[in-house]
Amino acid sequence: MATRSRIGIKRTDGSLELIYCHSDGYFAHNGRMLHEHWQSQAKVEGMIARGDMSVLGEVVGKKHDFNWVMNFPETAEGHIDWDGVRADPRHKMCLFYMRDRGDKELYSQRFSNLEAAAEIFEEYLYLWDETRDAWIGCQTPWQCNPASLDWYLLSDLAEIKFYDEDIHKVPTTTYHSAASQIIDATPTVMDKMVEGLHQF
Repeated sequence: MATRSRIGIKRTDGSLELIYCHSDGYFAHNGRMLHEHWQSQAKVEGMIARGDMSVLGEVVGKKHDFNWVMNFPETAEGHIDWDGVRADPRHKMCLFYMRDRGDKELYSQRFSNLEAAAEIFEEYLYLWDETRDAWIGCQTPWQCNPASLDWYLLSDLAEIKFYDEDIHKVPTTTYHSAASQIIDATPTVMDKMVEGLHQF
């Protein structure tokens, strides 16, 4: 079962532009991927311009077979050759519905503010914040109140090595005691991670 997310840009006027991502939306994959490989607004704009995607990669990449993994040569035992898949250049590319599968009209969506976008929230939401010039992210439970979301700077989560933990963890006060044992995790960073951002 996929872990769905929305990825987009929060403009300086508070408006949002979002696309859908079907797979691996949790912090330890999409959050980490965005933090490590999408650190310029020009790159983010290029990704968003291509519309909804199945899989977030390290780069936009080029058009390729949407089902390339399933069509990859099998091992002698009849299984997908996962080592070969990971070594293939396509493994680092985003997999877009329009570009790679030929779907139509799956462009980014624009909203005047966070509340207006709430109807399309998935399980996680990641925004390149133009004001902060940085990624922020949160978990978006079903029918959540947009005003009560706990936002985190993805750089803060990286600093405390949060991405190295269980893949489906979400920052909580329960996590605080375990994470405080991590080397170089300062109380200031930990407090920010647990409390989230005070201002969306």
